[in-house]
Amino acid sequence: MRFKNDGRNPCRLQGWPKVTAVSATGRTMVAERHRTTPLGPFRVFTQAPRLIVRPGQSAFAALVGSDVGPHLQCPSPYHTLSVRLPGSSSTVTLSAWLPGLHSDLLACTPLQVSMILPPTVIRLYPAAYR
Repeated sequence: MRFKNDGRNPCRLQGWPKVTAVSATGRTMVAERHRTTPLGPFRVFTQAPRLIVRPGQSAFAALVGSDVGPHLQCPSPYHTLSVRLPGSSSTVTLSAWLPGLHSDLLACTPLQVSMILPPTVIRLYPAAYR
């Protein structure tokens, strides 16, 4: 997930975003906070770094799920994501559509979310951020 500063002033970020995935039927799952995910970071931080995101710059968090679950069939995929930054009371609702998979975010396993990080310590897939 990309967090771009479209404002005129630097903003400070530290911690994990709260991500709630919602299926078309209204079923929800809150992503579990993890210190590392398959997309990064690839070193364990003792605490979430304090970031200053300048205007026009971005910070990122990895949101990870899987299409291989413990059951033969997965529940209906997630249709939207409700995202709240650390320390904020407002949320943003995003589509859970994954262009590379031609599918909404699959609901086969619990979701994992990383802390918010600079782009240098997380694996980015550029097509996902256009």
